[in-house]
Amino acid sequence: MLRRSPDLIIVCLAALNGVLAQVVALPVELRWVFGAPLLLLWPGYALAAALFPRWRLGWVERAIFSLGLSLMAGSLGAVILNWSPSGLTAAAWTALAGGVTLAASLAAHWRRGLFCCGRRKILGCPQG
Repeated sequence: MLRRSPDLIIVCLAALNGVLAQVVALPVELRWVFGAPLLLLWPGYALAAALFPRWRLGWVERAIFSLGLSLMAGSLGAVILNWSPSGLTAAAWTALAGGVTLAASLAAHWRRGLFCCGRRKILGCPQG
């Protein structure tokens, strides 16, 4: 089960580090170091993995997709957070970025399980 998604586990753990860095009273520099990837990298990577479960992209394309989808999620999230009662606070941004990353990672893990041997999973397809 975990063999098909080690990258998503790393992304979820890195996003969790970013969320914890924002919640725990750390120096501002460390909050920036952990918070910037939380907003600009991890949500996009997880969304790209969910949208393209069988991708064979290089690291340049993967980085571009990650940045672009993170900016898209942040832009749409800004509109949603602006309308919410909590507003555009640091806690709301942290929850949004962490929630999008976790939800997209779970969706990507599930979608990767739908494919086996390069095609849609069928009844007799071997696991692993």
